[in-house]
Amino acid sequence: MAGSRARIDRRLVTAPTPTLAKPGALDGVVEFRDGWGQVIRCYDLTTLALPQDTTCMLADAFRHHHVASMPSTQRACWQAVRSFARFTQEDDGIQSVHDLGTSAIGRYIAWLDRQTKPSGESRSLSARAALLSYLRQLI
Repeated sequence: MAGSRARIDRRLVTAPTPTLAKPGALDGVVEFRDGWGQVIRCYDLTTLALPQDTTCMLADAFRHHHVASMPSTQRACWQAVRSFARFTQEDDGIQSVHDLGTSAIGRYIAWLDRQTKPSGESRSLSARAALLSYLRQLI
């Protein structure tokens, strides 16, 4: 009986390597994948109208710092980056990554203090601190 069964091929087969995108094509896109390599979350920082070098720096930091974070933490970091992008659109002092100094962070803190909720009341101190904390981790 043992001779009538077909042998099982137990060799490991390597998957074909995917074609790589052009260098720099996905610099502003942060993809988080599951254990099987499927994209489960994608954040596109190129949509935020940040300076190009700042977009690449923040995307790279976001990608590496939050690769093992919970989805809620990744979402909160994304909200912090979006908030910072709104600040950079209003503040003309940030034209590149070299402008991200102490004075820029001070202006961002002052900007956060002036922001209000849709109801008209100011953001809570903890909400402002959380936005600043996520940004500090990336910078």
